[in-house]
Amino acid sequence: MNLTATTPGSVAVNDNATAASVKTVTLDGFSGATIGAANSMDALTDLSLKDGSGTTTLTTAQTSLNLTLNGMAAGSSVSLDGTSATVGTLDLTTTGTASSTALTAAALTDLTVNAGAALDVSGSTNANLGNASVKTVTITGAGSVNLGTTLVDDVTLNSFDASANTGGVTATIETDATNLTGNIS
Repeated sequence: MNLTATTPGSVAVNDNATAASVKTVTLDGFSGATIGAANSMDALTDLSLKDGSGTTTLTTAQTSLNLTLNGMAAGSSVSLDGTSATVGTLDLTTTGTASSTALTAAALTDLTVNAGAALDVSGSTNANLGNASVKTVTITGAGSVNLGTTLVDDVTLNSFDASANTGGVTATIETDATNLTGNIS
């Protein structure tokens, strides 16, 4: 499902009421979106957001999601938690132009960022991004990534690998040495 707003405005996307079937949603040129508010997007595997602003909220029962951001405006926010926090594994890809957004995924345990363009989620809070449950972070690509202090108090963190990123990573992390089984690189 691809939607392009010719006049930027708020967008609402819902799945079939009887059986979730939409696997991919692409939004381009929008100012706020509610995705799955009326009928949860429980089959969704890929969400792509381009040139958006305002608040975007996804309701899904999925535990894993591919999220692509391109040109998300500073001050925007993306919540993957709709009515409940379920997304534990997030593969986040940035393309095109830089994105600066507050991200909410409170059940997050595994984060992979492929930074094809700059990404700034430093406006997110620890409670909203993993809620101290993030275990692994992998960052690749040529874009810069700013996680800010979103990983402070994540004492479950056992691996943070940004060795394949050439754009630079800014992050304040905290872990418990007894949980650290991987590398911090």
